[in-house]
Amino acid sequence: FTKETAVFAPVSALLILVFVLKTNWRAKSNLIQYGMWVLGFIIWYAARSVASIVGSEADPRLATGLVERFPLLIQYIGKIFLPFNLSPFPIMEDTVYYYGIAGILLLIAIIILAKEKDWKKILAGLLIFLSFLVPVFLVPAAINTQTFEHRLYLPMIGMLIVVSQTALFNNRFDEKQLLTGGTLLIIILAVLNFLHQRHFKDELSFWTQAVKTSPNSAYAIMMLGAKLEDPAEGAKMFRRAYAIDSTEKYINYYYGAMLQYQDSILESERYLLAEKQRSDFVECDFMLARVAVEKNNIPAAIEYLENFLARAPLHDLGNTNLLQLYVQSGDLVKARLQMISMDQKGLPVAEEVRKVIGG
Repeated sequence: FTKETAVFAPVSALLILVFVLKTNWRAKSNLIQYGMWVLGFIIWYAARSVASIVGSEADPRLATGLVERFPLLIQYIGKIFLPFNLSPFPIMEDTVYYYGIAGILLLIAIIILAKEKDWKKILAGLLIFLSFLVPVFLVPAAINTQTFEHRLYLPMIGMLIVVSQTALFNNRFDEKQLLTGGTLLIIILAVLNFLHQRHFKDELSFWTQAVKTSPNSAYAIMMLGAKLEDPAEGAKMFRRAYAIDSTEKYINYYYGAMLQYQDSILESERYLLAEKQRSDFVECDFMLARVAVEKNNIPAAIEYLENFLARAPLHDLGNTNLLQLYVQSGDLVKARLQMISMDQKGLPVAEEVRKVIGG
């Protein structure tokens, strides 16, 4: 119920029933199954309508998503049959097409070479492959540019059905030849898997490989900058990401944080405000409070910290800073309430501050 892909599971199941298992789709014994599918869709649609942050109006960008992302079909086929260009964070712009073209030609060849084949099963497999990819095609690049390879897990069911009708299964090879070929294929795939899984061992490895394989992804570059221990190297990544896409979610926050680290506190304000307007990222309020203090605008700093702590109530430094600002502004009533709140949360309060407040 949390994945739009699941909506197409009944479609695929029906194709399997009719074209693969060759059952009578109009049989009365299937009516209960059809009813459960309809009930499942109603529950999913009702739950999604309540939970979704998207308005009820149709997003006009969805209409262009299919056209924009259709080339993904070629890329995905290439990654299924020739998985040599995998990426932990792929985007369409940085994925080559020649593996996909080669994969399509290979698929056509092994279908033609098969002496016995069931065209209905081939058609069903292709339709299942396409139906599970529909949610991917409908997501416009303006919303999400990632073309994650794990989205192929369900579509590959359809492709496996197609492959069952090719020369890979319908051939004249004896058992020894099939064992040799199968063993060789397993070894190759195992080596590819071993080499690829190294990129998932930790966050730094993941984002380093992501940037290497998707150099035009502002998000991947930004995240690598956030994981680098060297602030100077991280700053280079943030500037590079910002130059690629200044509207990328969180990039303005990281850019503003970078400027504050470099003591360009006032300069950071416009980036933090831009991120706050775009994503309302909670950390923006914490850093904007520092900007307000730099501008000697204590009331604004207090307001930012109050907003911040409303969503991050256990933040140690945020609570301490707010307490100090209350004292600095002379509002000992709020300072005393803040101190009590920190005591209840188990957060430390400096003794000298307690003496000033009188508690």
